[in-house]
Amino acid sequence: MEELLHISNETLSFKEEQRKGKNDSNSEERTEEKVLEEEDQPPTIKKSYSANPKIVGLAAVGLLAIILTIYSFASTETTPEKSPEEHLKEIVTDYYQSVNSNQIEAIPDFLSPRVDQWYGAKNLSHSEILKIARDRHGKYPFSSSDINWDSFTVIPQSTGGFLVTYEMTHKFKKKIIDDYQIYDLKLYTRWDEDFKLKSIREIKN
Repeated sequence: MEELLHISNETLSFKEEQRKGKNDSNSEERTEEKVLEEEDQPPTIKKSYSANPKIVGLAAVGLLAIILTIYSFASTETTPEKSPEEHLKEIVTDYYQSVNSNQIEAIPDFLSPRVDQWYGAKNLSHSEILKIARDRHGKYPFSSSDINWDSFTVIPQSTGGFLVTYEMTHKFKKKIIDDYQIYDLKLYTRWDEDFKLKSIREIKN
């Protein structure tokens, strides 16, 4: 009876070892299959993306064009064109600053190519007008002109250019210690389309 039990135990041990062997074999086969599958798969390629220089350049040019367009519109809106009256006021101011200072040589810059009247004289050349201005400034080196801007009137002419009238107080003297000679004047001036002086005459008020 003991021998039969011993044989039966040996038989059970043998079968259990066979099952373990099969399980180990199956496990090894599955591991080999997994390794083979991994070897058969194509390698993974990591893609790197970089900006195209041409696209970046075109984008920068487009952005710059937009900025310049916006700036152009903004500049047009914030700096409206001056009216003839505003323009002539600036020119008349600069003219008298030159007449009453040492900038006599700048007077021809204010003159039209042809000047019909210069105070009491007519049809003078630029050089003749400049000589008169030099002589007067040499005789009366101290002078000033105070324009009444409320009286400043600009009338466009049908033939082109502008008639400009204004009142002014003009002071001058020979020496710094002298008293000023003072005149209240009414000025009649004509300017061409380029805002250059064609004629000027004065009347005492």
